[in-house]
Amino acid sequence: MRRMVEKSTAQLSVNWAALQQLNKDLRNKTQAQSIDGKIIHLGNQSPGIDFRPGAESAERCVSIPHSWARHSQENIGKSHACRAASERQCKGIADLLRACAKRDVEPIYCCQRRVCPSNQGGHRRAQRAAGSAAREIADAERSAAQLRRAIEDKAAPMKVAQTRLEERARRQDMESCNDTPMIALQREVADLHESLSSLAHRLKSVESALVRLHSNRDKLESDIRVKENSLLIDVKRCMAMRKAPRGAQQLLMQPRRAMP
Repeated sequence: MRRMVEKSTAQLSVNWAALQQLNKDLRNKTQAQSIDGKIIHLGNQSPGIDFRPGAESAERCVSIPHSWARHSQENIGKSHACRAASERQCKGIADLLRACAKRDVEPIYCCQRRVCPSNQGGHRRAQRAAGSAAREIADAERSAAQLRRAIEDKAAPMKVAQTRLEERARRQDMESCNDTPMIALQREVADLHESLSSLAHRLKSVESALVRLHSNRDKLESDIRVKENSLLIDVKRCMAMRKAPRGAQQLLMQPRRAMP
């Protein structure tokens, strides 16, 4: 690109010199046309006429018709050559910018195109995991509710069995017998204690699982928000900006002007 800048700078200098020469030739021709337009109207009665000794000498002229025409054609030819060279230079610049964009930007753009589907896949997986966590939470909450109801349902039988035992303990002397009904009541209370302990242990496990599930769901929802923000940046912002450098893209979109 440095060499292209140097070549472009040199071409600009040549173009400027050709433009200066054309402007000078144009000024001279405009002046000559003005003089010719003035003298063509001079007559015998025109003011300002006078004797001009030596005015007829050809030595006062710098060119002849042939050299005059050649000089004009050379200036025009040099201008056309400069414009053609500039056209080639502009094409070279455009080709170089395209090559640079393809070399420098396209790998990043391709990488981004590969990253975006990966991010989208991660976002979908996180959403599925969050949905599964929500379903597991709902199932665990139903299980916890069922266990609480089961514990509550066993409270009344426990009260009845313990009340019966307490009342039987009021029997006096030999009537306070550890007979079959007493043993059955004791076994019933022991079974109820064992059942309630098992239910309480299961309820505690379910409640601990619920805490973990809620924590996992919160993490997944946070991860989903992060991934959604990443997708917004990658797809709607970065992808558009990484297609081509803005300056190069605008330059390449400009229509080329054909030489007249």
